[in-house]
Amino acid sequence: MRDPVASFSGRAKELDQLHQALRRIEGEGKFTIRSRMTCISGLGGVGKSELARKYAFLYGQDYNHNVIWINAEKYETLIESFLRLTEKLRIPTKSMDGKQINIVSIVEEVYNYFAKKKSLFIFDNAEKYKTQDKEDGGIDSFLPSLPPDNKPYIMITSRNGEWPKNVKMLALDTFTEAEAAQFIRKALDIKDGSQESQVKELSQTLQRFPIALQQAVAYIKVENQILKNLNPQKEFKICDYLEEYSKRAEKLLDHPLDSDDSYTKTTLTTWQVTFDKIKDNKEYGQQALEIVNIIAYFAPDNIPTIDK
Repeated sequence: MRDPVASFSGRAKELDQLHQALRRIEGEGKFTIRSRMTCISGLGGVGKSELARKYAFLYGQDYNHNVIWINAEKYETLIESFLRLTEKLRIPTKSMDGKQINIVSIVEEVYNYFAKKKSLFIFDNAEKYKTQDKEDGGIDSFLPSLPPDNKPYIMITSRNGEWPKNVKMLALDTFTEAEAAQFIRKALDIKDGSQESQVKELSQTLQRFPIALQQAVAYIKVENQILKNLNPQKEFKICDYLEEYSKRAEKLLDHPLDSDDSYTKTTLTTWQVTFDKIKDNKEYGQQALEIVNIIAYFAPDNIPTIDK
């Protein structure tokens, strides 16, 4: 699994809550395990996966660095994740007569490998717990059936807030005002108290929504570097981005959206700012957008690239 983004900031309370939920202690001086399953739930783009990555980065040693990332978005990605594990762990996927071993047995063998080892399995972007029909996205058939003492710890990230009672829930919201400001300053390398009002305005305009702020600061950094290459005396500031954002937001009001959700509108506007800038590149802009439109139909992980 990859490390969390370099600009990760805040979420100290949530990281502590997550650790306590996974490793709960009951009774004075006595360590017991009620449940080893915890779910981080929240809106898409609120930072669930990044929180899970940051947790693994900080606390991986508590699981002897046996942290396994499972793409749980759908049945096919669950299978793919476990098959990739068999390659790393050298677990055979075919019987002596060359026939493919069924996925249930493969999953069981993976968990047996970790039975005597402390480990953490992270099921990222899971849709739901229970499988009602085959291949419908439930993760229950991919969870361990080992005795309690040998079971790994299970972390789930999901937009779904409805999970069984044996799954400890952690609801993740947008950044606090302080966290949003900290994120912006860290990402833009603002080390003094300058641009204080602009930082606050950007935070409020984008509703402290992590994915929107991530797109905004990335845009500002790129534009600032381009401008400085042309004229070292000039700078692309937060206020310049806010001006462009405001223009795109006004244009989007003329187009009805499938969702009336304010977060959707905010995120869509930040995307539009970026897409319009890409389009402005006369040499490759249109081709770049065509590629984006094509890969939007594919799963977001492990898209192969070919260098010429």
